[in-house]
Amino acid sequence: MKVKGFLLNLLESLIIGVLVGAVVGGFQLGMQYLIKFSNTTLQNHTWWVIILVIISGIILSLLNYRIIKVFPNLDGSGIPSIELGIRHQRQIDWKHEIVLMIVNSYASSLVGFPLGSEGPSVVIGGKIAEMIEDTFHIGDDDTIAMACGTGFGCAFLSPLAGLCYIFEESLHSWKPKCLLRGIIMMGSAIVVTSLINHHHLLSFVGEVLLPVFKEYYIFLILIVVNAVVGMLFTKGVIALKAYFNQHENIKLVKYRGFILFALMLILNYVCLAYMGAGGSLIANISSYGVIWVVLLILVFRYAITILSGAGKVTGGLVIPMMTLGALVGRIVVLVCNYLFGFNLDLSPFIVVVSMCMIFATITHTPITGTALVYSATAASLGYVDALIIIPVTFVSIYLAYLFVKWWKVDDLYEQFMQLSLKRRT
Repeated sequence: MKVKGFLLNLLESLIIGVLVGAVVGGFQLGMQYLIKFSNTTLQNHTWWVIILVIISGIILSLLNYRIIKVFPNLDGSGIPSIELGIRHQRQIDWKHEIVLMIVNSYASSLVGFPLGSEGPSVVIGGKIAEMIEDTFHIGDDDTIAMACGTGFGCAFLSPLAGLCYIFEESLHSWKPKCLLRGIIMMGSAIVVTSLINHHHLLSFVGEVLLPVFKEYYIFLILIVVNAVVGMLFTKGVIALKAYFNQHENIKLVKYRGFILFALMLILNYVCLAYMGAGGSLIANISSYGVIWVVLLILVFRYAITILSGAGKVTGGLVIPMMTLGALVGRIVVLVCNYLFGFNLDLSPFIVVVSMCMIFATITHTPITGTALVYSATAASLGYVDALIIIPVTFVSIYLAYLFVKWWKVDDLYEQFMQLSLKRRT
């Protein structure tokens, strides 16, 4: 019986992996086309197109309000809600929320919110696993958590980062018994999703020159600055969310989703290049050469990201966090170039490290952050040659994480969960 149960668990992992890969791959592919359509439309200032955009924005804001009112678990990325479900503190609704998570994520992206698709991908993975669990009743409590990590890996097209996320963030511990199942689930998912979607949410273009590791001071600066910015982001979004929860009866707070939809439409017409999840901003980060300009963009992105992260809309925060990290990395590079003559050709690698460092400090996932840097660089350097970046990257990211732990700042999702439970009581 034990052998039969073990084999059934492996089969279940394979089925879940294929389904997660297909759904998340389709979701990510659709998101890419949708963002291109949105950007093209917002760049068209013909009067009748503007009117259509305004009407569409109103319809989407009404749709968003209705969905979140009926299904409050879809507020934000949904990750805290799915983690509470894994802990048996909340019901996981897959019958309605898989489709509605995709629909509402598309709605916020169409309007240009600074929210990403990676958080919803994690939740979609977990809900698909719950669907299989409810249908066949052959898994255990770890299956949903592993599927969440699988969704993360599919979103970034990084099976290594997905596996690390399974144990570091989803399971919150190393469980050897889950390794084979995790590999099967992640492996089958990445094969399927790669056939559908070829867009990397995190990519590195350039060459990691060996001299970058001799300029050790820049990593020390990155550690301190990213830790501080990461803590400010966590404290900012949690404080704002707590304020909204406390004053939910105030009409401006209760209906803030409508206000945010209107604000984001206006901002997208005024400064489209700095809006959205941040992919465009990250891709063009090397074109910003004036320190105070990058600093202003950082402040702007910080403000609109915590506002959106605490608002009643659906979308993830990982890529928006990484956008802050990219801006921090660029500022550090420009300052070091001015003060110490740091080589600007090394900027792309420093930016990638900074992006993953701030993600790791906010979510307390230094191993996953390191895996993301490796995956991003391996695509252009080769999987063997890219191994050279792991030691310095891991030490830097881990030190930033320890800095945040020393200040006793819990990870973002854990604090979101505590707020959610407090609100229910």
